[in-house]
Amino acid sequence: MTSGSLPGRAFLAAAVWLAVALAPASAQDLAAAHSAAAAGEYDAAIRQLRGADDAPHVRLLVRTLAEVGRYDEAIAAARQYEGRHPGSVAVANVLGEVLAATGDATAAARAFERAAMGGADDSLDARYNLARGHLDAGRTDRAREELEAFIDTYNRAERLSSEELAAVAGAVRLLAVWDWRLSRDALRAYDEAIAADPGNLEARVLVGDLFLEKYQGTEAIESYEAVLERNPRHPGALLGLARQRRFAGSAEAMGFADRALETNSRSVDALVLRAMLWVELEDPDRAQADVQRALTVNPRALNALTLAAGVAFLTGDTEGFGRSRQAVFAVNPRYAAFYTTLAELSVRRRLYREAVDFAEQAVALDSLSWSGHQLLGINRLRIGSMDDGRASLERAFEGNPYDLWAMNTLDLLDTLETYRVERSPRFVYAIDGKEADLLAPYVSTVAEEAYDRMAARYGYRPEPPVRVEIFPDHQDFSVRTVGLAGLGALGVSFGPVVAMDSPSARGAGEFHWAATLWHEIAHTFHLGLSAHRVPRWFTEGLAVFEERR
Repeated sequence: MTSGSLPGRAFLAAAVWLAVALAPASAQDLAAAHSAAAAGEYDAAIRQLRGADDAPHVRLLVRTLAEVGRYDEAIAAARQYEGRHPGSVAVANVLGEVLAATGDATAAARAFERAAMGGADDSLDARYNLARGHLDAGRTDRAREELEAFIDTYNRAERLSSEELAAVAGAVRLLAVWDWRLSRDALRAYDEAIAADPGNLEARVLVGDLFLEKYQGTEAIESYEAVLERNPRHPGALLGLARQRRFAGSAEAMGFADRALETNSRSVDALVLRAMLWVELEDPDRAQADVQRALTVNPRALNALTLAAGVAFLTGDTEGFGRSRQAVFAVNPRYAAFYTTLAELSVRRRLYREAVDFAEQAVALDSLSWSGHQLLGINRLRIGSMDDGRASLERAFEGNPYDLWAMNTLDLLDTLETYRVERSPRFVYAIDGKEADLLAPYVSTVAEEAYDRMAARYGYRPEPPVRVEIFPDHQDFSVRTVGLAGLGALGVSFGPVVAMDSPSARGAGEFHWAATLWHEIAHTFHLGLSAHRVPRWFTEGLAVFEERR
């Protein structure tokens, strides 16, 4: 052995090691890694994928790392591959997805363009991501043009992969804002994507999201649970169930959000949802903490910036509200969801006039904000603007006939048209015609006495007229209150409007209707006195005290 032979052997050993480490992995290896990731065994999948140098493995590695929130590692893995393969576009799309998730929209768009223009295997997905980027930036016309091209792609293609079908479905789903019928086509394309690859869990999650978006909670649950049967840790499915539980008013929403964050502690959407739940529990400090964690991941996240503004608004932080609002519209000057989110938060705090103001700004900014029209309509009704409320709800239902709140409330308004309306200087009474002769004298006597006593006691008079609606069908009362059937309460006060069950809506002896009416009128006084900023627990206690004095 000569002294000169050792470097040569060391170089050979290193070359052999490198060749083995970066050798193309087999289809069997890819299937094993994919199975591990699909089962939620993320660490095992990542270990199997490390060191692979073929595009399918690296794409799966990048997506697996991103799914558990290891975004920096995901970006590094994609860029290392591109460094070893100059000019390759094989992982550009997945790189763009992670860059977009972390707020680098410019670099993400460049990556998507390279994949789309360079003929990458996932170029159709890249085109979809580009169109979404235009929407997120407020470039609506350009986004629509690019999304509509997916319909031609679908119609002309002899065969599309599962991932390509999911991209088509996503594009058509976004187009449904212009034509609600396209939601059906989106569902069909998602179903075809799942049929082409039953293991495409992302497509199943997106089906659940579509069902939830269209108020089909049962079907959404089935889609999410089908994913969780295969992968109990899937963050998207857990987040979907958290959203569904929130939609249903269930306390389980927080638990599912926590579980999603156990898998991906840096999920912006899960952090924002949990922050929203904290807001609804009137815990702004915890809400703000989660919002800030989300913004650390993606400083441009519109939903996080919007909720930051919402927390600032509810806590009276005018300066913070202004900063967050400016940041939102710097990203997307057409982001109507900023105002619809603020309207929803206002409703949660019983700030119904503010909800109307925010919803008006939403539809002024984007006339296709169907949720904005719905929020505007329902909250106009809550402050007694009946004709304007109906007009807004009709507009909302025209654009999105899947909206249960709009549909149910429009049906209710048809019912209210049959009620007898009686007026006094301080009240408007709407009572079912079959009961009006009997109930009207008693209702007016109780209401006027309650008004007189509390006006004297508080030195305050609500602006007249206060509208009182009495429902013989409890489900009608429930729809009036929350837009859906199933509410367990007896009465509600929105301030200018009081709604409650008629004695005939319940069994004999089940409740004292006069005490309920007195209780709700007390709320009208307390909400008016405090400009609707009294804590719910306090006004409930005070109203119970008033009804028993």
